[in-house]
Amino acid sequence: MSSHQTCDGMESQTAFVVGHDWGAEVAGHLCLFRPGRALVSLGVPFRPRSKELKPTKLDWELLGPWQGVKIAVPTKFIVGDKDVGFVSFGTKDCINGEIFKEFVPNVEVVVIDGHHFIQQEKAEPVSNEISCFLSKKSLL
Repeated sequence: MSSHQTCDGMESQTAFVVGHDWGAEVAGHLCLFRPGRALVSLGVPFRPRSKELKPTKLDWELLGPWQGVKIAVPTKFIVGDKDVGFVSFGTKDCINGEIFKEFVPNVEVVVIDGHHFIQQEKAEPVSNEISCFLSKKSLL
């Protein structure tokens, strides 16, 4: 069963989706495909379909209809400032640049002192960020 079937099976029009690393990638696409969700992404920002990110031919073909589509749901991106991906793989430039905000226009970015497994290393501040974000009345 897919993640969107699980959410749809609960017969709810809204869901709060939290994902870390590859789970953040899955969560981002879930919110792209089923926009009645709110997204919290930990460590890995949503990156739209592009020529540079072409994981497999099948993925490329399946994502074709969503070329240029924005994640319209409220989104919070949380990352550790010492996360190897943040520092070395362009994540810092991505979240500070225009492309990220173009494809995820309703995003709040939080950089916390920590590493890749920020949700474990800094559980309390990360949990507080998530709780505050999800408790906003505008998300309901």
